Amino acid sequence: SLRMLKLVWAANPRYTLLAILLTIASAAVPPAQIWISKVIIDQVVTSAGQASSIAAVDWYSILTPIGWIGLVWILGVVCHATTVQMTMVVSIKTRHYTEYLILQKAAQLDLAFYDTPAFYDHLNNALKENHRAHSFAFLLLQFLGSSLSMTGMMWLLWHLHPLAVLVLALTHAPQAVMLGYHNSRYYRQDTARAPLWRMRQYLAGL
Repeated sequence: SLRMLKLVWAANPRYTLLAILLTIASAAVPPAQIWISKVIIDQVVTSAGQASSIAAVDWYSILTPIGWIGLVWILGVVCHATTVQMTMVVSIKTRHYTEYLILQKAAQLDLAFYDTPAFYDHLNNALKENHRAHSFAFLLLQFLGSSLSMTGMMWLLWHLHPLAVLVLALTHAPQAVMLGYHNSRYYRQDTARAPLWRMRQYLAGL
């Protein structure tokens, strides 16, 4: 959501911006490789049709795209490795920032809140689920990269055949719906178990 994106950005804007730029660069590699591969095939077919012999083939027009696809591959490897490291840094800083916000808010509350079980349920849920901020920042950047790469792929498929885009969307839609439903149900159930979770911790401490 937009609120979570703002949270990740507030944790460290500089590293988040760098991670986003690296993610965009990495996402552009697969569509670029497919497009250059198409150019290579087109050049081979065109040269083979126009040339009367092997010596007459325009090798420069064929080898140049091959060089480009190699360069794009190297760029993709470097960007991917750097993106993974930068994403981990952003994830750690997001987790630390959210823990700081939780403790800061708890310190600002009146002491009367600490006499109510409902407050402890909320506080324990927040602290218990704080580790998810680490995963969320990582998954957010991963989702951004996948979305951009998928958009590039769909753009290429649209130029090849518009029906292919519809087939791709229909095959992925059920998985996305079920995943959203599962995550929403898990969150509701896990939050509702907060009193039982606190009782378990209390009894274990005793």
